[in-house]
Amino acid sequence: MINLRTSLDYIARKELNEIKENEIIPERDLLDRIELLKQALPSEVLGSFERFIK
Repeated sequence: MINLRTSLDYIARKELNEIKENEIIPERDLLDRIELLKQALPSEVLGSFERFIK
């Protein structure tokens, strides 16, 4: 569960341009994390999450 929270935090900070140089995750790894999040999130929030990451 911690990894999911960390990934959500990273995505949010990336959208806000608050990622530090030493925290950048390669795009392929980020896409993998997003796919894992989509599988793990409850269906009630999945639609909101998908709109957020577009």
